[in-house]
Amino acid sequence: MSGNDYIVDVKKTEGNNSSIKSRIFNVSTISQINILKALANSSTKSGRRASTMSVVEIAKRSAIGDEKETIRYLYILEGQRLVSPQPPGDFTAKFWAITPQGLDLLKSVVKVAA
Repeated sequence: MSGNDYIVDVKKTEGNNSSIKSRIFNVSTISQINILKALANSSTKSGRRASTMSVVEIAKRSAIGDEKETIRYLYILEGQRLVSPQPPGDFTAKFWAITPQGLDLLKSVVKVAA
């Protein structure tokens, strides 16, 4: 375990049995999950889910704050096909969107953590 790792206790309940498992996550993993959450929870003033979000807004909502660090994580997530620049293929784009695979992964992460 390095100084950049976090131990997260995950409580799992099945019937009358409950258990707590500790999992180790590093800052990079947590930041990438926070980016996916920010993109998945994006909404417009009308309450509709926004299709894209600016890098600046992603940095704010994911609590990363630094635009360059946010872009680095977006590139990592894009390599896994979890996010996509808008327009697609333009890696200098300032707007990004979560992909269906990204939404599926985020749902899986939430289920494991629940």
